[in-house]
Amino acid sequence: MELQRLLAAATAGDPYAQNELGTRFHLGNGVAQNLTEAAHWYKQAAEQGLSIPQYNLGLMYREGFGVEKNDETAISWITKAAHQGLANAQYDLGLMHESGHGTAKNDAEAVRWLLQAAEQGMPEAQNHLGVRYLEGRGLPRNDIQAAEWTRRAAEQGLMDAQHNLALLYLDGTGVPQDDQQAAFWTTEAARQGHDGASYNLGQMHLKGRGMPQDMSKAMTWFRVLAEKGNVLCQYNLGVLYGEPGPSRDDQKSLSWYKKAAAQGYADAQANLALMYIKGQGVAQDYGIASEYLSQAAKQGHAGAQHNLDMIVKKIREQGKLH
Repeated sequence: MELQRLLAAATAGDPYAQNELGTRFHLGNGVAQNLTEAAHWYKQAAEQGLSIPQYNLGLMYREGFGVEKNDETAISWITKAAHQGLANAQYDLGLMHESGHGTAKNDAEAVRWLLQAAEQGMPEAQNHLGVRYLEGRGLPRNDIQAAEWTRRAAEQGLMDAQHNLALLYLDGTGVPQDDQQAAFWTTEAARQGHDGASYNLGQMHLKGRGMPQDMSKAMTWFRVLAEKGNVLCQYNLGVLYGEPGPSRDDQKSLSWYKKAAAQGYADAQANLALMYIKGQGVAQDYGIASEYLSQAAKQGHAGAQHNLDMIVKKIREQGKLH
């Protein structure tokens, strides 16, 4: 609808026009973004009983967008929308009862609203309900129900649910243990960028669990996370590049160990020290090796302390330490 006609209809009291105008001001769609105006028009429509502007107005009060932040007012409007069957409102209301945001914590109420949103097919609510069944929070623990709700969300493409379902298959919780199904759902989640799934997929390729063993693919998935700063994957790449075989590359091994060591990972510090002791991929340097061993030893790494003692003894024997 053309803006002037929309404004005229909204001013005349059309709640659908009021909601659309609120949305335009909210998003800056065809008008300059103005959250105060957005809240004004949402309120006009909400007071006439439309669920979507009621929900949107509740969110604005919750976040303090265009209005003064007020958790009680927020939950009041979100509750109105939830009672009209709006799944997003039901889900958010469940989370607010779960966390005590704007209301007292109430697990039973949280489950009641999450269930209503889940039954409408909202994947986030389905996954959340699955977690609650698994943990027995607000309802009796039921692994089969946990798996069922998690599957519904996973089949809709929700990566958190895909990852969770994979874990259930790995452990045989609520479903028969099945490494192939675990690998399938882990891959689905990893392809969407789920960090936990990406790590697990690397491990599954490395160990040949649920799929053929493939070190190259394992390294590919570890690299995805290592480049984001994941210290465990940086360390794993250091190990894998240092192992005998076609993928061996001492320079890359050294580089990844350095990244992990810089983040304080003791195993990486200890292994990096060994490379300096052996002159593997780098010039032999007992001084640098002892620095890394000292860092690892301070974290309680027994092997590092042992090697540090040996280096100190060796340097003393060479007459370089007095």
